[in-house]
Amino acid sequence: MSVRIAISARRASKIFPEAAGATINLKSMNLGVIFPKSGGLPLGKRPPQRLAYRMMELKRWIAHLSLALNYEPTHFPTKDMPATLIVIAT
Repeated sequence: MSVRIAISARRASKIFPEAAGATINLKSMNLGVIFPKSGGLPLGKRPPQRLAYRMMELKRWIAHLSLALNYEPTHFPTKDMPATLIVIAT
């Protein structure tokens, strides 16, 4: 899923700014390193109430964007670097 979103974000970054006469410079970041330093918790350590709210928001946004999402992936969390490299390479 992250690869599809990364590619969609890359396409959008080329289409939408042109209409406004702007440019977008994509910059990759490792959120897995940033979140713990800013007080964020990994999903497995979050309270059940926050997990439930997160799931509700995911379902709402996925319906709004008409995307498919596996809410309980077999391999989670995954490494995000491959998707980051695809965005940089395209």
